[in-house]
This record gives sequence, structure tokens and C-alpha cells, in this order.
Amino acid sequence: MKKKLLSFILVFCTVIFVSAQDAVSKVPVQGEVIPNTHWSVSLKAGGSYFRTGGMQYNYARPFFTRSRLDFTSVVGGTVEYTFTPVFGLGLDLTYTGYSRWNDLNMDRVRDNYLNGNTKDVALFGSFNLSNIITPKRTGFWEKLSLYANLGTGIAFYKYDVSGHLAHPSSFLALGGLNLEYNICKSFAVGGEVQYRYYAKDDMGYYPNYQPTGFCDAALVTLNVRYKINATGAKKHVRNINALEYVPLDADNDGIRDLKDKCPDTPAGVKVDSVGCPVDSDGDGVADYLDKCLDTPAGVSVDSVGCPVDTDGDGVADYLDKCPATPAGVKVNVQGCPIDTDGDGIPDYLDKCPTVAGVAANHGCPEEVVALPPFPTIMGVSNFKIGSAAIKPVFVPILNSLVDYLKANTNAVVDLQGNTDSTGSDDLNQRLSVKRAKSCAGYLVKKGIPENQITTQGFGEKKPIATNATVAGRAQNRRCDFVISRK
Repeated sequence: MKKKLLSFILVFCTVIFVSAQDAVSKVPVQGEVIPNTHWSVSLKAGGSYFRTGGMQYNYARPFFTRSRLDFTSVVGGTVEYTFTPVFGLGLDLTYTGYSRWNDLNMDRVRDNYLNGNTKDVALFGSFNLSNIITPKRTGFWEKLSLYANLGTGIAFYKYDVSGHLAHPSSFLALGGLNLEYNICKSFAVGGEVQYRYYAKDDMGYYPNYQPTGFCDAALVTLNVRYKINATGAKKHVRNINALEYVPLDADNDGIRDLKDKCPDTPAGVKVDSVGCPVDSDGDGVADYLDKCLDTPAGVSVDSVGCPVDTDGDGVADYLDKCPATPAGVKVNVQGCPIDTDGDGIPDYLDKCPTVAGVAANHGCPEEVVALPPFPTIMGVSNFKIGSAAIKPVFVPILNSLVDYLKANTNAVVDLQGNTDSTGSDDLNQRLSVKRAKSCAGYLVKKGIPENQITTQGFGEKKPIATNATVAGRAQNRRCDFVISRK
């Protein structure tokens, strides 16, 4: 049973603290907002009629038969949290004594003496009927309130009948009416009529009689109530009518503070269902502060809700393909520095921004430096008839070419093989190519890179002398050099 008692108290405390909230009342004419308080405590004292027998015994006799009922003392108190002018929740602690002589057979002979009492612990709900029936009251009637109380709990009772002792407990239910008058902001006086039902069939010992059913009592008490912290500008909820009361909404956004996750929202700002400023694009910056209301989901934003632009070029990082552009540099729609001539060198680094150039020359066209002259040697009989082997007389000339190419690495030599008219055209063409490649092979052996050498053959198509004489044909069997820049 003690566990049941603890459960009732735990439920009471849980409901109170979960539901507790600040609230305000408003004076309708003036529109003044007044903070409310909710807690109150009361003390009560009075008497009771207590029936200790079971159903058969109780129903066999009228409720107020003096031989069965005694007017005894009642003391107790309540702690209550009044949520609104209409409803409150409280904890009731009441002591009721029911000592008297028993006349079991109604023969006016005292059979035994019952000395008993019960200590009741109950959780109850309190309903202000006056505010329910008449939400707006003024004058005297505003100070007078009728409450209906309903509750349940546990009774810890004991009795002693002719040496027979018992200390059991019982489930109880209660209901009653309480009329209170507010004599000032902090105090009220009143009276209560209450009926209590006890599930135990016997709360007093009767020898030779086994009652069944329940026990019950009627309580009449006077009470004094103190309304905690109802001083100064604060007003207790029990002192106001239903129309004055509104839940506290400190920022006046339409969401009461109990549910408001953003209780300090500036005036006039549109809020969502939990009282926080609306953030349409979900970027963490409320619309009233957001200068970029359509930021795509997942994009990092700054303090004013706009996409982050690390390099400050006007193109947000999530669109910027060049997020590290130096400050002040003009960029295109992709956030990269403008390159007017399309040479791969941005204008801010390009010394010739309108003419395509090379990086080595700071974006300007490459400066062409003329190659040193190399004598064009033609007419030297370099090869024997039908042969691609280099004649000794031609070796010094090739060595001079080697030295030239090594000194001018940006030069390229085109080796052009030629023949006389001896033999067929096809044979002479193939022979001219072999003579050009023979010279190329010599240059490579001397250390000239292949990328500085090209070869081609012209057969007998480019004679420099007549093929009608032996001397002329000898001059046509040659390899010409054509030198150019890479």
C-alpha cells in the first residue's frame, strides 16, 4: 500500500511540473498584461459522519442515524496548482477520527467502544464551476467561487475495539463542493461539504457480525487558503475570471511560452508551429534576417543567409570553379578570372590581354629571335651513283651542321635527299629518302636529338645541274639542309 501512496504522489508531482507554465491575465478594457501565480495551500478543520459497517449494515439504517454515526473532528490541508481559472490539481491530506460507542442491535445498549481514525492521502482535480457557468464576473461575485472536487487515493486507518487492534489500508474516492471567498489577493476563506467512499467493508470490529460492502463518511469543514506569491503586480489564477486569463506569450508571437522554443522572437516576425522564426530555405538563418531566401539545400551560408563566397568575387563557392581568385579580379559566371584572348593566361596576369600569347612571355606572343645563318651548301657530290653512303668529302660539312644544331637547340634541320636521273623514278625516289636518312643517322650518332631532325626525299625532281654530263649528275647526287625554328 505504501507503494501505491508513492505512486499517487509521483503522479501528482509529475503532472504539476510537466504542465507548470507561466501565464498572464489581461484587463480587457485596458489591455494590461499581468503575470499570474498558480500555487496555493489550505488548512481545514471540521466534523464528519462516519459509517464503519458494510453495505448490508449501512443500507439497513439511515445514513444520519445517531446511534450509528458520530460527529467527530476532521483536520487536514491541501497543496494545489491551479492551471487555469477553470481547473486545478491538488494533493489532499486529511485526518478523520471516528471514536464512539457501538449499539449493534439497536437495543439502546452499548455493546462496545470503537476508537478509530483514518489518515487519507488523495490526488484530486478541482473545477471552478463559477468560471465555467459565468466566465465573466464582476464585483462581489468575482470574489466568490464554487469549486467541485473529485479525487482518489489511499486511506491508512486503524481502530481498537475492546482490545481488538487493526492497522490496514483502503482505496478511497472523494467528491465534494467547496465555496470560497477571496478576502484579499493572498487569502481566501470557505467551507466544503464532501463525501468519501472507502472500499473496505469494515473499518471497525463487530463481534458475531460479518458485514460486506464498503464504508463511507460525510465531511463538513471550514478552510483558509493562502495563495503563494500573489503579491505586487502578480495575480493568482484563483482570483481572475476565465476571460481574463491567457497563457503567457512573452514575445507575443501567438505561441505560448510552454511550447515556444524561441521565446524571444522579435515583434512582428513570422514564426512556425514551435514559435521560432520561419526559415524558408532551411539554411539556419531566419527569413527576417536572410538576404538570400532561396539558397539551395545544403549550401553553406554566412550570417545574413547568403551562400559563402570565400574569395569575394560575387560568385558563391558552390558555383565557383575558382574559389581562390585574388581580391578585385574580374571573373566570369563560373567565378574564374576573365581571359579575353583565350590563351590560358587570365587578364590580370596577361600583359597582352587581347592577343593570344605564351606564359613564358607573360601572355604576349612569343618573341621570334632569328637563327644564326648557316651556309646553304649545294652542289657537293655527297654520294656515289646508286649509293646512300656518305662520301668523306661531305663529313666536315655534316660536322659543321652538328655544331650548329647543338648551339641552337631551337633550330630544326630538314634533310632533303636528291638523285640524278640515272635509274627509274621509283628507284630514285627510294634512294633519295635513304640518303636523307643516312645523314640523319650521322647527326643522331653525333648527339643531335631526333626532334631537331626531319627527313624527306625528292628523287630526281630537284636537280641543281644538268643530268646530261657526268659532272652535273655528280652535283645532283646530294643532301640539302633547310634550317628553321621549332
